[in-house]
Amino acid sequence: MGDIDILNKFDNDKLIDVVKNYKRYGYDDELRDYAINLLGERGWSREDLQQFGYLTNYDYDEAEKQYKAYNRNS
Repeated sequence: MGDIDILNKFDNDKLIDVVKNYKRYGYDDELRDYAINLLGERGWSREDLQQFGYLTNYDYDEAEKQYKAYNRNS
């Protein structure tokens, strides 16, 4: 069973976690987009996800950016 099949069994909270933290879990953009579309079918618009801060994990992105800069400059 693939990751996409598993997403169909997730509740909304778990799907939101996948959308927000997909990089942390090693998922690709395709899987994230599938989770967003699945949430859309369940009544969550992309605007809702954006408004509540569920589309991007800014803390993770910033930490990753700092880590890469550290490695580049070490």
